[in-house]
Amino acid sequence: MATAKLGDVSVPQREVAWEVVDGEAVIVDVTTGDYFSLNAVGTDVWTSLHRGADVPSIVAATVTRYGVDRATVARDVEDLIGELEDIGLWNP
Repeated sequence: MATAKLGDVSVPQREVAWEVVDGEAVIVDVTTGDYFSLNAVGTDVWTSLHRGADVPSIVAATVTRYGVDRATVARDVEDLIGELEDIGLWNP
C-alpha cells in the first residue's frame, strides 16, 4: 500500500466529482463511475487536501477538533491518504 509521509502534499489523480452530504463526503470517480463515501473525519481530511493543506496541518487540525492523540491521528491520516492513492483518487 502506498502511504503518504508527513509533509507530503497530494493532488487529485483522476477526475472526481464530490459533495459533502450530511457531513460525509460522497466521491464519484467520473472515469469509472465508482463511488465512495467518507465519514466525518475522512471528510475533514479530504476537504483539507482539496484546499491544499499538507499532512502535518491536517493532523494538527484533526487533533484539535477531535481530541485524539497525535500519533493515532497521524497514522490514520496517512492510512487514509494511502488508501485514496491505492484506489486512484489521490496522487502524491
